[in-house]
Amino acid sequence: MFPQSGWKSLDQAAIRQKVSSVTVFRTWDSSFGWDEVHRELEDSRLKKDEMDRFLSFLRRCEEILEISPNDKDALFSKGTVLAKLERYEESIDCLDRLTELDPRYPSVWRLKSTIYRMMNKRDMAEECERMAQRLERENEENP
Repeated sequence: MFPQSGWKSLDQAAIRQKVSSVTVFRTWDSSFGWDEVHRELEDSRLKKDEMDRFLSFLRRCEEILEISPNDKDALFSKGTVLAKLERYEESIDCLDRLTELDPRYPSVWRLKSTIYRMMNKRDMAEECERMAQRLERENEENP
């Protein structure tokens, strides 16, 4: 199933253990479509240092929200980080709170659309996308 050249006979278990290692990915021949798989895995899996940074940023957002629960920028940032951490339901809850405070907040509807797509909730994603487009048109008409 896997090409043997350059792998020094790594078995599938070893490959799974090294799946987050960029150096391993780069040994694959691109004719096997590995570049695409690599991009998908890079996008969907966070390295430990990235995870630590996101968790630290999330804690900072929560500290801000403890002091100022209606801080729109902190709500948007928290929703974004939660989505990156694949905590989609929490992210949507946070962004819903933001849209209750300010339904015209920049990019919130596009972000919600993206998250709903990740959750395979196409109807909700399309609804958010329509809202984003409507607000963009209104902003162009009334700068």
